[in-house]
Amino acid sequence: MPTIRWPNKETDTAPTWTELLKNLQRVQMTPTTGWGLRRQMAIRARRWSGARIPTVCSARAFFAHLADAGMVDILDGEEQTT
Repeated sequence: MPTIRWPNKETDTAPTWTELLKNLQRVQMTPTTGWGLRRQMAIRARRWSGARIPTVCSARAFFAHLADAGMVDILDGEEQTT
């Protein structure tokens, strides 16, 4: 299952990358759309590392870009299949 680790060593996991993105959206302090969360994370990545993160891409690619920017570590990238 897709699993990421944040810089504070906390982890998040879900059956798919899309579900992981939706789970993160649900726990945000302010209500936002899925694209709003992507924009927020892209802004954080820009401030954190100077990286420009595209917001229009698959959830899997989005997390890969965040990992390249040093925002998260991808611990497991395999999606759960039924």
